[in-house]
Amino acid sequence: MEYTFGHGEDEEFADGIGFNSVMLAHSMELSDDFTQIELDNDEIVSVFTLITLYKEELEFKKHNGATALLERFDQYGVEEIVKVGRQNVCI
Repeated sequence: MEYTFGHGEDEEFADGIGFNSVMLAHSMELSDDFTQIELDNDEIVSVFTLITLYKEELEFKKHNGATALLERFDQYGVEEIVKVGRQNVCI
């Protein structure tokens, strides 16, 4: 399950930052021990991560799916920690 949320039509979160959307996704780095928490009543709480996206990455995800985008992130060594100025994996 991956969802994306934009910030207006091509509008950046802040001037010069480059990111205009985020993707809610399962962690690329943490194991199920940290992202699947079992409560006392046997219910499971899932922990997700927010990954900041550039406009081109959002468009790539829309056309190719979240799995393809996450594979590109893996190829380029993109981590879940937000790094302003990180490489755009779709240009």
